[in-house]
Amino acid sequence: MLNNQFDKTIVDSFLEKTVVLDTETTNLYAEKAEICELATATYNAGAFSWMHSSSLFGTIHPIPPEASAKNNISKSMLAGKPTFGQKWNIAAEMLDQGKKTYYIAHNSEYDRRVFENVVNRDNINLGPKLGKMLQQNSWICTWRLAKAIYGVDFNDMQYGLNYLRYRLELPVDDDIVAHRASNDVVMTCALLERLITDAWQNELVDPGSDLELGTQLNALCWKPHTWKTWPYGKHKGTEIKLLPNDYIIWAIDNMDVLNQDNSNYNFDLAHSLKAEIENRLR
Repeated sequence: MLNNQFDKTIVDSFLEKTVVLDTETTNLYAEKAEICELATATYNAGAFSWMHSSSLFGTIHPIPPEASAKNNISKSMLAGKPTFGQKWNIAAEMLDQGKKTYYIAHNSEYDRRVFENVVNRDNINLGPKLGKMLQQNSWICTWRLAKAIYGVDFNDMQYGLNYLRYRLELPVDDDIVAHRASNDVVMTCALLERLITDAWQNELVDPGSDLELGTQLNALCWKPHTWKTWPYGKHKGTEIKLLPNDYIIWAIDNMDVLNQDNSNYNFDLAHSLKAEIENRLR
């Protein structure tokens, strides 16, 4: 039987094991992106507060106006600054702060893939501690947690960080503007605390379990989300259970989002289609 009594000490113990982070980059595609800003926050349970840090990085290729329009980082702000790879010692200090177990980000898979590509491109030696950054099970995604906790209430377009800030009335100052890394980290910290509270109250985590809170949140985060309707092509909007068999076969053979080796692979959609196939074979 789950104990619903909220225990702040359990939450604080988990938060102290996290690094909340956000990157601003030059491209929406992780494979092409350079990191032009990194912000992190770590939790001090004694002070009941988050400690923040951020840094701008130069880029090999000029930041395009499309990226600047989103993150409000201009070419002049990056002019003359060392790149992420050249300034890796500073980034490493921000990311490696004590015995941390989890990295937290909103849409963390993008940040993880950006790190992976930048590390490989710049031949960065992460070392044993930071090597776990490249492993998905070291991350907890607040975007995925929000979908797992609030999925019955929100449509698929309403899980953006700034939307959740206002939808959940998070305690974030009005002068905090979205899309700079340092500001997004402030919002992610507030969102994370709220998600933990709501997961607890909705009995999606069990403080009485032998599994620590971080382990439970990680499992909840990466639990597949079920898609009910198909999002692509001529069958867009059709319930997955009504898709023709021949179309499913074609999609599996031809679509990047269903190819596990492709960077566009959609884990949740592939799982949903697999579940439908298994149901039809029963």
